[in-house]
Amino acid sequence: MSGVFTPLVEEIKIQLSQMGLVQPTEIQRVAIPVVLSGSDALIVSSTGMGKTEAALLPIFHNIIKAQDRKPITSLYITPLRALNRDIFKRMKAFGEQLGMNVQIRHSDTPRKEKRAQVENPPEILITTPETLGIILNVKSISPRLKNVRHVVVDEYHELMESKRGVQLSLLLERLKKTTRGKIQIIGLSATIGDCPTALKGLLGNNTGGRVMEAASERESKVSIVYAPREEGGESSEAEEALANHIKETGKTLVFTNTRGQAEALSLKLKMGSSGLRIGVHHGSLSASIREEIEAAFNEDRLDAVICTSSMELGVDITGVKSVVQWSSPRRITKLAQRIGRSEHKPEMPARGLVFARSIDDFFESLAAIKLLRTSEIERPVLHKNSLDVLAHQIIGMALNESGISIDEIYETVNQSYFYSSLELRELEEMVGFLVDLGLLAVRGGRCYPRRGSIQYYFENVSTIPEVVSYRMRDVLERRNIATLDESFVGEYCDRNSKILVNGETWRVVKVDEEEMRVHAARDNFDAAVIPQWVGELLLVDKSVANKASELQGDWVASKGNSEEAIDERVIGGRALDELRATVKTLLETHGRLPGVGNVMISMKKGEKANLLILHVHEGDRVDETLAQLMRAMIKATHGFELNYASSPYRVIFLDKSRIVSLESMIDIMKRLSDFRDKVEDMLEVESVRQGKFLWILWNVCKRMGAVKRGTRYKKRLALDLHRYLKNKPPVKEAINELFTRYYDVEAAKTFLEGIHRGDIPLYSEPLSPWSRLEMEYILGNETPAYREFIEEREALELLKQRVRDSRVRLLCLNCGTKLGPYTVKRLEERKLRCIICGASLLGVFWPSEHGHRLAQKIKQRKKLSDEERREMERVKASARLISYSGVRALFCLQAYGVGIETAKRILRYGSSDEEALFKRILEAQRKYFETRMYWE
Repeated sequence: MSGVFTPLVEEIKIQLSQMGLVQPTEIQRVAIPVVLSGSDALIVSSTGMGKTEAALLPIFHNIIKAQDRKPITSLYITPLRALNRDIFKRMKAFGEQLGMNVQIRHSDTPRKEKRAQVENPPEILITTPETLGIILNVKSISPRLKNVRHVVVDEYHELMESKRGVQLSLLLERLKKTTRGKIQIIGLSATIGDCPTALKGLLGNNTGGRVMEAASERESKVSIVYAPREEGGESSEAEEALANHIKETGKTLVFTNTRGQAEALSLKLKMGSSGLRIGVHHGSLSASIREEIEAAFNEDRLDAVICTSSMELGVDITGVKSVVQWSSPRRITKLAQRIGRSEHKPEMPARGLVFARSIDDFFESLAAIKLLRTSEIERPVLHKNSLDVLAHQIIGMALNESGISIDEIYETVNQSYFYSSLELRELEEMVGFLVDLGLLAVRGGRCYPRRGSIQYYFENVSTIPEVVSYRMRDVLERRNIATLDESFVGEYCDRNSKILVNGETWRVVKVDEEEMRVHAARDNFDAAVIPQWVGELLLVDKSVANKASELQGDWVASKGNSEEAIDERVIGGRALDELRATVKTLLETHGRLPGVGNVMISMKKGEKANLLILHVHEGDRVDETLAQLMRAMIKATHGFELNYASSPYRVIFLDKSRIVSLESMIDIMKRLSDFRDKVEDMLEVESVRQGKFLWILWNVCKRMGAVKRGTRYKKRLALDLHRYLKNKPPVKEAINELFTRYYDVEAAKTFLEGIHRGDIPLYSEPLSPWSRLEMEYILGNETPAYREFIEEREALELLKQRVRDSRVRLLCLNCGTKLGPYTVKRLEERKLRCIICGASLLGVFWPSEHGHRLAQKIKQRKKLSDEERREMERVKASARLISYSGVRALFCLQAYGVGIETAKRILRYGSSDEEALFKRILEAQRKYFETRMYWE
């Protein structure tokens, strides 16, 4: 054994030899000497390069060599309990061979094990940030933390951009104050966009440390398949192509961006004819099921696993031949982490295949691939001066001391990079607010806990928002459809509002607060409604959106040699030809591509409302910033607000008044560029009334103790909180978080400066009728506006298909013969006459006890009972409708909730125009769904 392994103690080298680890990887070669020296470090490498061993081997070595070896010597902090599980197995096995006690501790650890850890502390403890926050304040075990010499933070890139990362930074500063000597801190991270900043976030201010990156990484081979959705819904061609890829390549991980996508895709693959063994893995599944899936995949009992980010991190998976990304990864870091799961060996290239499902997807995926190749990774967005995290840690510090001064708190907090710009007056204001809440007492310049401090601290160790779920229930089929987050229900689920769930539009009928249920009914697609904030997809960075826009320009400039222009392996065949033709048509029609090197404002006129489309390829945060600013300017100009939906490439405003003109929109954009220095003030005024702000405020108040844990979210209460706490720390922090997560103020200012100087040209254009692909290009396939326009037709087609495929029984009122069941489609092809007597008086027959007796008595010419006479009237009424309107009457009667009287009203307008007929049926069906639960 040679190289960097040579200095390690003999016991470790023996273990490495037995494991077959003789030669170090590149990252181990550069990182192990640094860690051995005792230096702090951030080790950055793609998945499968051995960075975990690069940190742990030197730490094991130093523990063995230490003369005063006292537990707890080392902490290994991971963001997820699932990571705890896999790391624990590996570390425990290795540690036991070296005579070390390795234990795990998190929220699910049994009390018996926790007590054993107090009595016999491990030398290495694997835990989460939240559990570290707990044990720092548990007197039975916190004294053991004085012996900590090493802290390893795994998957730091997952923590850094969230408030969990902020919390960890303060916990590490508190830990440093607790220990007897210097702590060595090692961060492990996948590819990251700004390593020096990440290092500061990990280590704090006034601290050395080094970033360790491998000089060479694994080769990445990523191809892209353009497989757009078909107009009638999800196309089977894409799933078939995916199934063939899995068969040809071998064990495959298929990543989706949402849990719903994972479930839907797995179902389609299972229902196909491929015979593939498919598993599903995501965070909503129980830990035991996830473990079963992982084991089955490792043991070759599954051909593929459809998963979300739950499989990105350090879950032990072996033998992955290929990684597929289903639709754009949205972020370069996600693409890098996901394809890094393939092969998982330093000497093997990482293989990836991206299925682009729309035009936006296509160029966005290409952009991510290209930027990854040149190592141009998104810069992290950090939460600075988070007051809610600060409040929690102030209480934690006060609990651990017999009084702690504000200056001592400030000294500790200010060492964190995340709080390096925090002013003393802000800390004092926060302390004052905690005093007002009764969580803190200040005497003689020192802070002391109050009676409720302990409960508050331990109830709020997690910075993850507390989410209460509602069950969404289908009022017709009386079954649960999905679970909806409390914030979504509180903001958008008023009666008659529309929500998009599982690819369908639903109308809210009732919200049952006591049973926590949302009763809803399927609805038609109404172009006058744009659902707003519908989820927390990863935000597309400005750099990715800009690159995607640039690639569109290259595609056009190539004049047919599209693949040469983008220099990537693209598969697509006929679909790519359609894309080329669409882009060419748009270019010839408009003289430019919307948003490519310009800002174009388009208008699509509708019967109920106009759509105003602002094409800006600046990414999610910039476009959301511009949307809020434009909305404020539109209100100032016209006196009313417009609903909107934003994406990385466009902002779509819904104008129900139909009076906002293109000229007005251009003028508003120009005036906005004149007010670019007032952006922050405008945003603050506009944002505090939005649902996102109120939900953030609600959770900030919980984390600060102003709202009790477990209290259910209500928009009205959140509005009251904003009114009562204006200019107080909770509102200030909610604005801070909103601006950090969803806006990019500086980039928006730069963009507006470009418009002001004339560097970015402004155009406006009314839109003529367009093809489906043109519609997708203009509106964006993933936007609600696109779905509203395209799926109204799909809803009609589904209704037609369902009605025609439904089976109906008929009763001859002349001879009593029961006919059928027949499909309505079959009855379209034949005359509606009795096959026995030839009579045309046929009514719809509902099989029941009364119905069967009715048929028998008609045959026998017997007297009917009162119940049978009522049944006879129903059959006669349907027979009259069928006699007048033929099979069109059956179209009505076979739809959900359409009875005789409703069918009469529908048919009264005529039945010769089939399209108009089905639209009326669809509307009647919607009304039935909405009112059924009240009259049944």
